[in-house]
Amino acid sequence: MEVPKGQRNQYLVDVILEKEERETLRKLIQETVREELKSGSMERLPACEKEEIPDQMLDFLFQMEQE
Repeated sequence: MEVPKGQRNQYLVDVILEKEERETLRKLIQETVREELKSGSMERLPACEKEEIPDQMLDFLFQMEQE
């Protein structure tokens, strides 16, 4: 991806801010999960079985995609 010369600084600032935001969110999620695991209040639910999609529905979606 090539950034126009006049927009390079703004692009770099945006990328850095986005990276910092992702890192902050990651840390928040990690902290929350750790707290929940320590308290033992997280409830384990059984994994859901994969649901089979009927052929009729797949055909319909395929036709919609072709339009």
